[in-house]
Amino acid sequence: MEGWYSSLDSRSLDLVSDYAGRELFCLEGDSLVLECLDDPALDFEDGFQLLHAVYMVERFLSKLVSTKCNFHVIFFDENRDLASLAASKDVYRSKYKLAREVIYQHLKTYLQKGYPDIQVHQFPAVNSPDFQQHIQTYSVYFAMCHNGALRRKNVPSVEPMLKVIANIMDTGLDVAVINEIEWRDIKVITRVIQARSLTPDSLSECTQSFQSLAISVDDNQRSNMSMREALTLAALSRLLLETPDEETKGMAGRVLFHLACLKSLSLNERRLMVQELPDPESHGAFLDRFCQAANAILRSLEWNNTTKCGWENDIHDLIDGRVLRSCVLNTAWTDRETDLSSQLESSYNTIMKCYQDISEFVHNQASNLSGDQTEIAKSGSANDPKVSMALLPFQNKVFDAHLASVRVAVDDSHIETYKNAIRDNRHWHNGNQLGPKRPINSPQRPYNKWRNPNIWKQIRFRDMGKYAMSLTNAKGIALEPQHIISPELRKAQAKGKISTKSSKGKKFAEENEMKTLAREDTSWIASWKNQVKKIEAMEPRLQIEECQSYIEKLDNRKGDLLEPEARLYLLSLLIIQYQGSRETEERVGLAIETWNQVRILRKKVVRMTLQCYQEFQSLCNKLQVPDVPHPSSTQSNRPLSFPSRAESIKSEQLGAPLNFQQFQMLHCGPLMDRQTGAKPDERVPFEPDKWQRDVLDELDQNNSLFVVAPTSAGKTFISFHAISKVLQEDDTGVLIYVAPTKALVNQIAAEIHARFTKKYPSNSGQSVWAIHTRDIRFNDPMKCQVLVTVPHMLQIMLLSPANAKTWAPRVKCIVFDEIHSIGQADDGLVWEQLLLLAPCRIIALSATVGNPTEFADWLSVTQKSLGIDLKLVQYGQRYSDLRKYFYTPPKKFKFQGLSRTKHKGLLESELVQGLHPIHPVTSLRNEQRQMTEDLSLEPRDCYVLWETMVKHSSAEFPVPETLRPENRMPSFIRRSDVFEWERCLKDHLATWMINPQSPFNEVRAELDSKFSSSDRLPKKTATMEKDDMCDSVFPLLVNLHQQNALPALLFNYERMACEQIAESVLKKLRAAEGVYKDGTAWNKKMAEYQKYQASKAKKAHEAGKRKSSQNESNPDPAEYERHPFDGFDPDRPLEQFSFAGIRGQDWEKLKKDIDELKRFNINPVLLEALTRGIGVHHAGLNKRYRHFVEGLFRRGFLRVVVATGTLALGINMPCSTVVFCGDSPFLTALNYRQASGRAGRRGFDLLGNVIFHGISLSKAYQLISSRLPDLNGHFPITTSLVLRLCILLHNSDESPYAVRAINSLLAQPRLCLGGVDSRDKVLHHLRFSIEYLRRQKLLGRHGEPIYLARSVAHLYYTENSAFVFHALLREGYFETVCRANQGNTEQKLRTLMIVMSHLFGRKSLGKRYEKLLKNKEDIKSPSAVKLPDIPPEAAEIMHKHHNEILKTYTAYVSTYIDQHLQTPETNLPLTGLSVGGAGNPPLSQTLGSSSPNLYRSPFVGLSGHSDDFTSIKDLCQTVRSEVFLEESVIPHLTVYPDGDMPPLNAYLYDFFCHGNLQPLEVANHISRSDAWFLLNNFSLILATIIVALESYLDPSIEERGDVEEPMGAGDHDGDDSEEDEVGDVKSDGEQVKEQPIDTKKSPSKQSPDKAKPKPAPIRKFNDDEEDDDELLDNWDDGSCGEEIEHDETDNSDEPEKENLVVSKEVLKAFKELKDKFDEKFHEIFA
Repeated sequence: MEGWYSSLDSRSLDLVSDYAGRELFCLEGDSLVLECLDDPALDFEDGFQLLHAVYMVERFLSKLVSTKCNFHVIFFDENRDLASLAASKDVYRSKYKLAREVIYQHLKTYLQKGYPDIQVHQFPAVNSPDFQQHIQTYSVYFAMCHNGALRRKNVPSVEPMLKVIANIMDTGLDVAVINEIEWRDIKVITRVIQARSLTPDSLSECTQSFQSLAISVDDNQRSNMSMREALTLAALSRLLLETPDEETKGMAGRVLFHLACLKSLSLNERRLMVQELPDPESHGAFLDRFCQAANAILRSLEWNNTTKCGWENDIHDLIDGRVLRSCVLNTAWTDRETDLSSQLESSYNTIMKCYQDISEFVHNQASNLSGDQTEIAKSGSANDPKVSMALLPFQNKVFDAHLASVRVAVDDSHIETYKNAIRDNRHWHNGNQLGPKRPINSPQRPYNKWRNPNIWKQIRFRDMGKYAMSLTNAKGIALEPQHIISPELRKAQAKGKISTKSSKGKKFAEENEMKTLAREDTSWIASWKNQVKKIEAMEPRLQIEECQSYIEKLDNRKGDLLEPEARLYLLSLLIIQYQGSRETEERVGLAIETWNQVRILRKKVVRMTLQCYQEFQSLCNKLQVPDVPHPSSTQSNRPLSFPSRAESIKSEQLGAPLNFQQFQMLHCGPLMDRQTGAKPDERVPFEPDKWQRDVLDELDQNNSLFVVAPTSAGKTFISFHAISKVLQEDDTGVLIYVAPTKALVNQIAAEIHARFTKKYPSNSGQSVWAIHTRDIRFNDPMKCQVLVTVPHMLQIMLLSPANAKTWAPRVKCIVFDEIHSIGQADDGLVWEQLLLLAPCRIIALSATVGNPTEFADWLSVTQKSLGIDLKLVQYGQRYSDLRKYFYTPPKKFKFQGLSRTKHKGLLESELVQGLHPIHPVTSLRNEQRQMTEDLSLEPRDCYVLWETMVKHSSAEFPVPETLRPENRMPSFIRRSDVFEWERCLKDHLATWMINPQSPFNEVRAELDSKFSSSDRLPKKTATMEKDDMCDSVFPLLVNLHQQNALPALLFNYERMACEQIAESVLKKLRAAEGVYKDGTAWNKKMAEYQKYQASKAKKAHEAGKRKSSQNESNPDPAEYERHPFDGFDPDRPLEQFSFAGIRGQDWEKLKKDIDELKRFNINPVLLEALTRGIGVHHAGLNKRYRHFVEGLFRRGFLRVVVATGTLALGINMPCSTVVFCGDSPFLTALNYRQASGRAGRRGFDLLGNVIFHGISLSKAYQLISSRLPDLNGHFPITTSLVLRLCILLHNSDESPYAVRAINSLLAQPRLCLGGVDSRDKVLHHLRFSIEYLRRQKLLGRHGEPIYLARSVAHLYYTENSAFVFHALLREGYFETVCRANQGNTEQKLRTLMIVMSHLFGRKSLGKRYEKLLKNKEDIKSPSAVKLPDIPPEAAEIMHKHHNEILKTYTAYVSTYIDQHLQTPETNLPLTGLSVGGAGNPPLSQTLGSSSPNLYRSPFVGLSGHSDDFTSIKDLCQTVRSEVFLEESVIPHLTVYPDGDMPPLNAYLYDFFCHGNLQPLEVANHISRSDAWFLLNNFSLILATIIVALESYLDPSIEERGDVEEPMGAGDHDGDDSEEDEVGDVKSDGEQVKEQPIDTKKSPSKQSPDKAKPKPAPIRKFNDDEEDDDELLDNWDDGSCGEEIEHDETDNSDEPEKENLVVSKEVLKAFKELKDKFDEKFHEIFA
């Protein structure tokens, strides 16, 4: 069973943003109970804290609700006993079983009252028909289960939970692991296991039956009874009936006494210590019997009937084990125990009477206490006095303005131990200084033929131009750029401009120009007449093709003159062909083309001559096309150039026998005009729709924008208009374009390069645009007006102090493309921080946002703080419709070669075997939810839907007459007319969906039958195995080729599968070609080719002789007559065995380009596939290969590309068809919309095709009908961001820009996007983040950065790890390692590697790691797999750091609660139920209650926990629920094995030791495709540390400009070699060749005559050191980028260097570590 589980594919995902979005999932109830009861903080076995368990369940569910998860809680009868797996002894199992029933009853009663969408159900079994129906009805997306890995190590077996997972997977549902959830802000990160059809051989069913006990209660008692009391009394009645001995009576009386105490005591008064009992075994045995009895009653039918009696359901607080123990030991009760318990009998009334007597006794006992005792009770209940932590002083006028409401005690006696702050004048990525005053660089080597930056720059510009041409269409037509002149130059030209022409001269020039134009017109008309004569002489079929070809070549003024008449001539030819055709298919095709020409001519009436218009009107009358538009102006006279055919055409309705509207709806939808309210606008070179004009108006008013519109709707023009405005306004304003990927950065930059040119003043060094990413820089980012970059790089630039006074204030606008990336678990935080820090107006663009209004409201708060209004613009219609298909491959497929395409790009499913069209309405399987807003219907879908609804309508469910097409649509239909009809149809259908009595199911069933054949796969179709899926792609591609539905993008979210699909297709083409070449036809052709070659050589030889003898100057044209074998290459793949576009690429150039790619170690099979029109694209491939694939695909040569999600995010890769090949957890609603949006892009296709292949039908329906996920955010004010903001503020001398950025960030009252409004929580968290930085000696009293602040800030992207690394650094640990291993470099580096692997790139082995270790032993892997324990010295420092953090954030909790939470917590966190009595201090004293908690939740206090928190995890999980405290935003790391933490994966350490990828993949379970990124990221971290330490040890290094740039080992690899040759562009405009980092070379070489300083002793930062004030004196001399002159004889700075905290030995050790790591990296990834 465990072996099967280990073989399943799994991914760690954010359940909301990355996976399910708003889709419904099932939370398996027994897994939920098991996860909560397994918490070590819960005292459940001895203390039996049932209420604490209920609280934990509610807290878990409240987290799911706060993260916007959509779920149902499902319990199964067959899993009733699973919760008892957590029991350490058999005697405790009944407690867990009872808790399970109580929790189910509690959730069933209260959860649905407060949250109607969260349903709670109980089914007999997973495979029961009821549960199967539930899955179908609600379109369940996945299930959340426990995998059996418990925190307690004494659990005998996890097999029962694995059987649950297997059962659920058998239904086709994926499984998310509940016990591996990581809560990160409002993200839910866990492992998702993909369902597989393979299940264990035997699945045992465990059923258990209990006898029911009837509950009979007199009517007069029901009004005063609660369900807790009823259940307790009934259970005791059963026990007394079974064993009516004195011991049972005594225990029953104690339980009743305990019940009365629960009713009286408040929650805080129930914090009791576990006390030893005189006879614990008999006490435990009685509780075991009581739990079994109560459990049986809860499961009985009679109990279910009592739930209707209207009693208060308080069984969630049925029993408190600690209170019961105190009752057993209470002396006051012991005196009355014999009297009361003797009255007990098995009858219910007797027990009830006894309980009433006990309740009265409890009341009297409290009132009889003396006043002194009451005072004692009060004082005993009071909380022990807390010594609140005094914070270190912090004074900063910018932050103080926001933190005024945070009242804290400050230690004013604190003495600062630093003198000067540090200055961080460069970011982590660039080793060069960033300030306006640049250091003087060393002389550059002279330029030569091979080293000339200008040449490389020209090459890059040329490549950019080619790239831009490929973005227009497959023809590669260059864009017409907008030429802009600098305002300064315009002013200069205006001053010097003198009119030299007289009015007569102007008039004469105008007359000459008119004559020239008239001559051109006459010439063009004559040419057109000759063309008509030529066409008239052709065959009818060729006439149409020739006329269409002529029209396509018309452009500019010639097109304005001749196009109307040429199209009119084409229309007449089409009508004649249409009326003469008898074949139905051909006739429909001609009718569609005829209608399309009529549509185009209707828009060109204004340009028609009078004769043209009259002919057009006559033809329309013959076709019975109504409402021909009238010309709006006087028409010119010019005879037609072709004979009129109106008289010879018979009068016949176009599209008959269908009526004209029906014909248009069913056949002409893809050709209909798309514009919605389009009008000319001088601001753009096209006719914008109404929503686009609204956008232009907002841009002109300088408002911020959030635009949500589908792919291909036309969002891109928004940014181009904003760019144009910035370029025309002045020469200094900057617009930043932020894209999520570097591929998109390159695309946007290429398009800007093609669209805009600007003339700047000479010697300004300015450019229109620049690219700035970590590994690509083109043009100077400081001197451009349009910067295209990625989020991380923009954040670095905006937070750079050197830019705060110069560059940042120039930023006028930031465009955030694909803004939904804010929801990503990895990089979403940076997006959110950028949006809050933006110093200017913003433009946010996206096609896939589920909650646009909420996002706009959140964003507008920050923009308003800057005085900017933000407007939301939504548009819901795609330009090109998408048709969806489901593909079932044929069992047999014979391929002998590709035939010529027979159709014109509209995929006809009836001609493709196994291709079934999907009507979008058939995907609506969940009738309980609303129809998605973006579920679009094309005109054909709308008409069929209306027709079907009318058929199934009734008197109760009619279809209004207003929905009839004749009543809704004009005679000649536009797409915009259908949009409104579609909306009304969907609204009416939605009312049917929510009514179970409506004919909605009948409509859906008929649509399914109309759109698909009878061989449709069943609903439970499983996903296809990978090998079968790869093989079956080929027949689909062949059919798509025949239907002219290529090019196609095939999406599979597994990299290796993408390559396997391409290789499979290539093999089949190659094999078929081999068979053909073995045949006689090819042999005959080759024989003819050889004869041709011989003849050609002979003719060339003879021609040479004649030329030499006759000295001919004019050769015979016959000699150059083209032969069929000219250009024939027998080695080139044959056209019928290749998907390549013939006109897309020059063959010789293609071979040359492929030869160049061979040196980059690319898989030869992939290179060969390119020659046959097949490409692969995923992030693990060489960058040059990927760019090459993109270019070939856009140019039309590659017509099949298999890709992961790399091509789904905004990349301009237009195609006719998108195929989803194979299922994956990453194939989500968001990724589906992004990927499918590549089909039918605007300007390329009339219609897009989306095909599901290798995916279950239910998953396809889910994707089509799924709702877009809501955007959720992160808590943006991280500790590293606070540090970087302080560096920005201080080192920019509190520049206005820095102040504005901080005010903008802190103006946001919400904790994060999607969170609740809580400004107080945000400010308190900020203040204590500052306190942490102060205590870590990273910030000074006034917020100035000190000591090692720069090192931590540069590692910001590692967040928590960076602060722990800093703790080790400042405590001198690394110095200790270096000194202890001076003679043993290998041991030193291994120790460092172990420590670094514990800090960075951490990957957990999970709680089932023993299986991995056993597997490692079986395969004898060299990998350790389990990371060795961190050295004790390092662990001690990390524990010390952890305790310091715990102290700081405990103070945060206490301060916030003291100021804002005055009342105790008494309500459950989700249902809000109030728990506990009014309070009884005397009784609590009698029972021995401990002092109540002030800061920890009183629910957790029930298990005996005080306000003394033991760890950060303990603090975050048990603090009062009203306090915001996320473990992920506290800068700490857990040290294995603390906190029940599983061991870490040793993949980094293992690679460092053996340098081999195979063990990482087999033993460490690191996929080969991920290995490069993980290892390169670690190399980058080492490089960043080295740069930071270099600057720390020698601050003057910045002025000398010697700091190398940190890059990962893979960033120098060959796939970027040409970009490396092109070089880096420094900020002063000088371009230098980029060299690899030589970490062996000291960055600051001293001259030979300069004395070397003595090794600096390492010092720790201890508050009690007397001479700490001398540390780092004159750190930076207050300079900011100025040249510092050093006197070689003056060593005044030497004493300061002796106090440095990090020695050069540490720096040297990290350089050695990086050298050795990179060496192994390069050996593998050469």
